[in-house]
Amino acid sequence: CVGCVWVVFFPLVSSILYVFAALFLKQAAASGNDVWKTTFVCNATTALLFLFLPFSKKTGTSQNSKPLFLGAFFIGLQALILVSTLGYFGDATAVNVIYSTRGLWSVLAVWWLGHWFANTERDQGGSVFRSRLIGAGCLCASVLLVFL
Repeated sequence: CVGCVWVVFFPLVSSILYVFAALFLKQAAASGNDVWKTTFVCNATTALLFLFLPFSKKTGTSQNSKPLFLGAFFIGLQALILVSTLGYFGDATAVNVIYSTRGLWSVLAVWWLGHWFANTERDQGGSVFRSRLIGAGCLCASVLLVFL
């Protein structure tokens, strides 16, 4: 079966990739190279390699690739902002705690911008929005408790 191959293939390739990355960073640190710069170069190179992956004609490149690239762009932008903030401030705990406030931003983004992407959560009423805001507010309150 075709799906069975992927069930074995992905964990195997993922394991090999992580072992390679760990050994690569260990060697970079041992040779005196900056680990952060090495990590950036490895991740950027890997990301650029994905540009050369062929698109299947069965899925259609014009219809499916626009949302795919838009989502990939925003995930990449989010990762770039997170890593840049971590590199600038150097406090992983504080950056992770602040990053948890993305729950509030996602609730607001879906409420304000979701209709552009045919999202119907906005039409579920104010009680749903309030309950999601309360949940996101609890996350933000926990952020405040950590810093007080």
